Amino acid sequence: MTYITLLFFMLYGSVQGTVLPNQMSTVAEPEMVLVSGGTYIMGCYPGRDTLCYGEEKPSCYVSISDFYMGRYEVTNAEYCRFLNEKGNQTEAGEVWTKLMVPNDEEICRVSKKGERFVVEKGYENHPIIFVNWYGATAYCAWLAETTGKAYRLPSEAEWEYAARGGNKSGNFRYSGSNNMEEVAWCEANSGNRVHAVGGKKPNELGICDMTGNVCEWCADDWYSFLQHAPQHGKAYVESPQRNVGRVYRGGAYATSPRAMRLSHRAHAAPVNSSRGVGFRLALSN
Repeated sequence: MTYITLLFFMLYGSVQGTVLPNQMSTVAEPEMVLVSGGTYIMGCYPGRDTLCYGEEKPSCYVSISDFYMGRYEVTNAEYCRFLNEKGNQTEAGEVWTKLMVPNDEEICRVSKKGERFVVEKGYENHPIIFVNWYGATAYCAWLAETTGKAYRLPSEAEWEYAARGGNKSGNFRYSGSNNMEEVAWCEANSGNRVHAVGGKKPNELGICDMTGNVCEWCADDWYSFLQHAPQHGKAYVESPQRNVGRVYRGGAYATSPRAMRLSHRAHAAPVNSSRGVGFRLALSN
């Protein structure tokens, strides 16, 4: 790499759609992919989407501004660094991350040894699971404060736009292919286990695992029908009190094919956590 090229990277922080880490930050930042803005049809659109549920309708046009999306889901190693800085705090009556869930099919691979949080060897690059919505948003806030960059959860509309390939979309049923097993760890091929990030073919934008492996929290409050979706693509906030569930998207390693479709929507209470839900970062442009 030439000196001029390196200087360009340090000054402008991105090249060919990928944000480079902040040279002044002491935190290892995630690899982010530029998602160029555009207008798309969100939800269940006849002729493109099938086997739809009522909450996926009616489809609607949504305009998205440029933003960045994490190439991968947030990993155990990344989240462990956060826990060692902030601790596993309690919010709304629940800890951010349930470190051990006995007798479950899959467990969180982060544990506490003495005063430090550690990742089980071999699981550093697996996505963090058993993290609730508060734990996901707390991680975003910590990384934003540490780096000086506007890290956050994606809105639901941004999530679906990026999963569909943005303005490079091939109109696939899953993120990057009509062949689910080509792009996703799913019910048919996962062995009923979470896998390391980036093990499957990326989508049109180079983003991995937006179908399968683990579902991903979004910033939005839950709304039952898509006519409530903000047409500007920002997160939907039901009220200042936010006494409703939060959206998650994407399907997980044990999810049925119908729930892996890109228009499929789901939600849970923000204090809830499970073996099939993690998150990925967005970054305002």
